[in-house]
Amino acid sequence: MGALIYKICARSEWESAVAEGVYRGSAVDHRDGFIHFSQPDQVDETLRKHFAGQRDLVRIGVEPGVLGAALRYEASRGGALFPHLYGTLDVSVAREVIALEPVPLQRCSVSRIRETRPEDDRLIARHFYRMWRDNDVAPERLRADWEARVVAFVAAARRDSAYRGFIAELEGIGIVGSTSCQLFTGLYPDVLEPAHRLYGYLWGVYVEPDHRRRGIARDLTQAALDYLRSIGCSQVRLHASPAGRPVYAELGFEATNEMRLALIR
Repeated sequence: MGALIYKICARSEWESAVAEGVYRGSAVDHRDGFIHFSQPDQVDETLRKHFAGQRDLVRIGVEPGVLGAALRYEASRGGALFPHLYGTLDVSVAREVIALEPVPLQRCSVSRIRETRPEDDRLIARHFYRMWRDNDVAPERLRADWEARVVAFVAAARRDSAYRGFIAELEGIGIVGSTSCQLFTGLYPDVLEPAHRLYGYLWGVYVEPDHRRRGIARDLTQAALDYLRSIGCSQVRLHASPAGRPVYAELGFEATNEMRLALIR
């Protein structure tokens, strides 16, 4: 057996693939259009950059020769060639499945978190778009005028709903993340006194992929919470992605009584 290439993923993700007989990739794989693999000397750095702090991970070893023409070696991090599989992975070709110990989080020093200005609104829109794409929403499901819509929404929220945006910057790199917050305007008639129902809403927490799992999302969220607290909000609400839940739980967010029902299946 020659040298293997490796796919790192959540244990639950792999177990679902085994039940189906095929691995279709992670949300990031779907976004990029191929399944990410690493060569043996690339695995440790991949773990540190993209999986730090995550638990219940597995490393899937595959002989590259069995993947045929669907496997391509393409320049990626630092110009190095990484194996990319353009297609699905038959789980039967896995030569090893190894449980991995969690890699400790490496917090970075954010040069500063600053409030956004109106000229930053297009950046907020771009980050909001990428957030949807990272959550496996196909481009054709997003409106063609998504940027104009977000910019208009932010302008109105700044005027009417105490909107405040925050940007994270790293020295020598620039902007690596952002978030937005505002007063929660409600989904039904507001009949309660403000002292009993002045809620804040947090949305659009986004960090560039190469800088995730280093505490930046937490710092951005904390900046938004501090602002909402300063304007008298008694509670903050948000809708969390699976990747964001551990960050919010660490900050004290709790699951609520919200329920949903799919009417079209």
